[in-house]
Formats: sequence, C-alpha cells, structure tokens
Amino acid sequence: MIPLTYLSATAYGSARRIHFVSDFYTEKDSGLQVDFLCCKMTLEHIADTADFIKMVRGSLQDSPSTDVFFQVPDVLRVLEEEAFWDIYYEHCSYFSIGSLARLFRRNRVSMSWTLGESITINT
Repeated sequence: MIPLTYLSATAYGSARRIHFVSDFYTEKDSGLQVDFLCCKMTLEHIADTADFIKMVRGSLQDSPSTDVFFQVPDVLRVLEEEAFWDIYYEHCSYFSIGSLARLFRRNRVSMSWTLGESITINT
C-alpha cells in the first residue's frame, strides 16, 4: 500500500469542486477518473519502485490525459552538499535524474523534469 493523494474528476470548475482523497493508492483505485495524481516525496519510501510505477501506469491506462506528478529528493545534491541529514532509514531508494529516467523509460512512461533541492517529475 502506497501513501498517495489524488484528486477526483470533480476537479473541473471551482475549488469547491476539488475532492482530495488522502489514502493508500492501490489497484482498487484504477477505476477512478482523475485529472491529477500527486506522489510527492513518496517514491523513495517504496521498496519495489518498478512495480509501483507499473501499477500507476496500468491504473491510468483508460485516462491518458491524467497528469501524474512525482517529487523525490535529489541524491546528487545530498551527496555534493554532504547533506546527510537528508538520509533516512525510511528511504528504500535514492534517485538522480539518470536513475529516474531509467525507471520511467523501462516502464514506458514519458517524463519532463525540474531539478532543485528535489527532483520534480511530470509524466
């Protein structure tokens, strides 16, 4: 089970119509029609990232226009700045742009990215 927040399709229109669901995202959610799926600072906590990416991709196969957002800590920044306070026992993985690109490419997900203190991926 993966902690993830997602928006329902009622996000069209005013902010009153946005519905936030804070729950674990699993295959049971594959029938939901969503405009935006957010996985912020979560992917690094998942042991089998490839299976998770496959599950998200599969659950959205009927929603090709859904925007998916991933944000993870940038391991190169952590190492270059010796920011070892950003290394947590809860993290199963650490990512660079290269490792994320391989993960998404192997799972047939296209992406654009922004690099700062963390890496932001839009699929």
